[in-house]
Amino acid sequence: GRKAGLDGRYPRELQPLTANLTALLATERSNASHYRQALADLAHALKTPLAVLRARLESEVEGRRLESGPALDYSRTEMELLIRRQLERAARSTRRTLNQPVAVVPVLTRLANSLSRLYAGDDVVFDVQGDDALTLRVDERDLMELCGNLLDNAAKYGGGRVRARVDAGRPGPRYAGIQILIEDNGPGIDANRFEEMLLRGVRGDQRREGQGLGLAIARQLIEAYGGTITVDRSTLGGAALHIIFPPR
Repeated sequence: GRKAGLDGRYPRELQPLTANLTALLATERSNASHYRQALADLAHALKTPLAVLRARLESEVEGRRLESGPALDYSRTEMELLIRRQLERAARSTRRTLNQPVAVVPVLTRLANSLSRLYAGDDVVFDVQGDDALTLRVDERDLMELCGNLLDNAAKYGGGRVRARVDAGRPGPRYAGIQILIEDNGPGIDANRFEEMLLRGVRGDQRREGQGLGLAIARQLIEAYGGTITVDRSTLGGAALHIIFPPR
């Protein structure tokens, strides 16, 4: 328990094993941190409904005749929903070290087909490029959620063209990295505002309905797997989002 991971030099034959063990330890620390954050959020969220319950009960003790049934029921239900929501969020934010490989291009193709039907009235054209054999070791639902949010934003705020490309990244001791590029032909994204737009509830474009959560959710999922997301100018004329998952 004195060391956070395995360091030092090991024979080449043992390096995949030591890399897996180090990754496993790092993942467990990350998961524990996510659970601590979820419990802190839950404690904060429960303060208000608990205060309502306390006030109602104190009123009863003081002899006041109040119709407390509906209010107590509402507070109890609200607390149950908060507990369920925070535990689900904590479970989603944790990750496995040894995920099964997921083919990225087929996932993007399925999402593009679904969004094509959703935005049929806007004549949005999707173009997915890349080798079907390129894989990424993530939970498939996480990959669909983060790519779905980014493709949806590109379709919603672009000018009718969305392109997604998958390329191989650098090799690693366990598996290679992956690069995903999502582009559109819209007005683009101001690079100086991009970090702000990655925060929850911040919207960069008010022309369409939205809650400002798509980019924040995508960033959270990308960073959970050690990746990064940056913005540039697309050759299509709009925004180009670069998602890089490093080798492991």
